[in-house]
Amino acid sequence: MVRSSLIVGLESKEDTLNGVEALCSINCLPVLSPFVQDPRTNLAQQKKPAPDFLLEVLIEANAIAQAHGAMLGPVCVPCRHNSLSLEDSTTV
Repeated sequence: MVRSSLIVGLESKEDTLNGVEALCSINCLPVLSPFVQDPRTNLAQQKKPAPDFLLEVLIEANAIAQAHGAMLGPVCVPCRHNSLSLEDSTTV
């Protein structure tokens, strides 16, 4: 299974969801990771995404995945420690 990570909070909700759609359309498992600033990078001053924004993206991305008969990744529960996921990604 091929998967690809999208960093939620660097781009608009629309662009992120378009990425989820594109990945699902080619049977690639989207993994949503929230943006976290690193003070040692050029993105240190980038505003972190609000929890409500992260939840909106997660719910809408899950709906896109379901429409493709897919789910959001990762599928391994311990691997979800740094990603946005639902307890059971088949339902919201």
